[in-house]
Amino acid sequence: MNAKRTAAAVATLAGLAVGLAACSPDGTPAEPGTPVPTVTETTVASEPAATVTETAIDDPDTTEPTETESSEPADTAAPPSDGDKPAMDPAEGDLPGAVACYDDNGENRTLDAAVRAEEGAVRAWLCGDAPGGYGTVGPMEPLVGDIDAILADLAALPERTDDPPQEQAGLYRVVFEYEDGSFSIVEGDDQPEGSVWIGEEERVGGEQFLNQVRGRWLDQRLAAGPPDEDAAPHATACPAPDHYIVAHPIEDVSGGWICAGNSEELTALPMDPELAELIAGELRANSTPSEANLPATGTSLSLMVPWGEATVLKMLDNEPGFLWISDQGGMKYEPSPEVGDAIGKAIRNE
Repeated sequence: MNAKRTAAAVATLAGLAVGLAACSPDGTPAEPGTPVPTVTETTVASEPAATVTETAIDDPDTTEPTETESSEPADTAAPPSDGDKPAMDPAEGDLPGAVACYDDNGENRTLDAAVRAEEGAVRAWLCGDAPGGYGTVGPMEPLVGDIDAILADLAALPERTDDPPQEQAGLYRVVFEYEDGSFSIVEGDDQPEGSVWIGEEERVGGEQFLNQVRGRWLDQRLAAGPPDEDAAPHATACPAPDHYIVAHPIEDVSGGWICAGNSEELTALPMDPELAELIAGELRANSTPSEANLPATGTSLSLMVPWGEATVLKMLDNEPGFLWISDQGGMKYEPSPEVGDAIGKAIRNE
């Protein structure tokens, strides 16, 4: 990432952390008063997970067409890479997020009141409620430094003495991993007065705690820099998850994928990184507020940041342009003529 993009990313982190508070789980505007999760720039609700086939372009450096195969996720997380840069460890098959978010059966790790999170964890993982719930997904890399500070943030929250909100917003989990391979879980409800559960205790401040945890991941990313090139698996791009917990500034886009097909089979075509950056560079300036549920085709563009999160642009069905979700809600993007022509050629694999 160059210095200009890094500076722009720092400047936009606070705004991007607000997320899709104006949208319901299916991407439509929420009714007033409806609790929704705090998430970030991302895609509208995607089709059910599908077989993804990578289509190689005419370049000797690209791979031959392959088909992904689902398998049971491993129950152990990869150790951090050399130095302070953490290693990405995505879940296998069609499960979104990090492998540590799931148990041996591919089910979400959930709070066990009998197992209280204690100090001494070697890694921490931030997990959403995907593949169910609102479809929120956490980062694919762990937090590897100052993990005990998360528990200090939690201890500073007041104990709950009243009834929690009647409806939960977005459920998130912080998974602590210890040297012996064991795990402990803290769960939170992403609302200002939402609960945070640790063991048998219930505290108040689900939104505040999540913002603190999210901030630690962002600080680590800025300090360590992006992962090695191509470290993020493209399987997370077609289809991309519904919502992301950690902000992914548009300025950090470094590549992309063209996704085409239906719920039974999707084709993933790698996008020229220069084209992805051109789209990202004009995306905000060439977008206007729009309904979040406009009819779209089966073709979409996934603009990827190095950590594996995607901003998805869904090609509209009966009019030119693409639908995407920003921190302000639904947006319609109309490419400039030059960029639009390049997008058309890329979709046609010309």
